[in-house]
Amino acid sequence: LLDLSPDGIIIKKPDGTITFWSMGAEKLYGWTKEQAIGKKIDTLLKTNAQTSLEEIDNQLRREGRWSGEITHQTKIGRTITVQSYWLAKFDEEGQIVEIFESNLDVTERKDAQRLAVIGQTAGMVGHDIRNPLQAIIGDVYLAKMNLAALQGGEEKESLRESLDAIQNQTE
Repeated sequence: LLDLSPDGIIIKKPDGTITFWSMGAEKLYGWTKEQAIGKKIDTLLKTNAQTSLEEIDNQLRREGRWSGEITHQTKIGRTITVQSYWLAKFDEEGQIVEIFESNLDVTERKDAQRLAVIGQTAGMVGHDIRNPLQAIIGDVYLAKMNLAALQGGEEKESLRESLDAIQNQTE
């Protein structure tokens, strides 16, 4: 039944040695069961967590569970972000004997969130730039109206060309 889950389900010893590797884990990471079982998970997947592995271990010992985001590396070297859920199995003396780990790939969601933030920032920057530019366009228009009232000459023509250049560059 665990193999039917699309999530990467892994069972490991407290030292990180993999004892079970689901079909979902094969699809997610690229390593077969034969290649993964017996390996240290953190070495195989180049685990990187925002929370230190020591803190995760402490929470597992205290509460029997942990959840958070982790980055892993697939067999082909692609870095992925997973939402990881860990459950600890304890023996009669309260020692962890196995850890059940279920990993759901959230890389695309994280990338979409990052792009949304970039889009929001670009919108704010555009707005912050557009307001002063609109004021410049308005002032150029008024200056041209005042210039039209002046008598002709070389200075008037030079000033009109300068105002046209300011307007064109601002637009």
